[in-house]
Amino acid sequence: MLAKKPVEDTGKTSRSTTEVENLTALLDSERKRADEYEKKYAEALESNNIMRRKLEESETREREWSMEASDEALNIGKKTTTTMEDTKKIENLTAELENSKVMLVSYNVFSLSPVG
Repeated sequence: MLAKKPVEDTGKTSRSTTEVENLTALLDSERKRADEYEKKYAEALESNNIMRRKLEESETREREWSMEASDEALNIGKKTTTTMEDTKKIENLTAELENSKVMLVSYNVFSLSPVG
């Protein structure tokens, strides 16, 4: 029985060494995968940050454009109101001018007609 013991121990040692080598290879493979996933995660995070900044820039531009459009609409409304007021003033002045012409013609007719 003594002779078998060292052979069995050598076999166990050989299997253990092989198992350790396999586990070391597996560990190295898992580390490599973990490093790849960390790299992909960092790239995805950076891409996400870039897209977030672009979204914020777009939202800022949209707000600015919206405010400009609103201001422009208000100015157009003021211009329309001003134009309507100006049109009303022109109409009033035209009517006043016509009245003045009528009065002037009436005055000239009376002043040119011979008095009795």
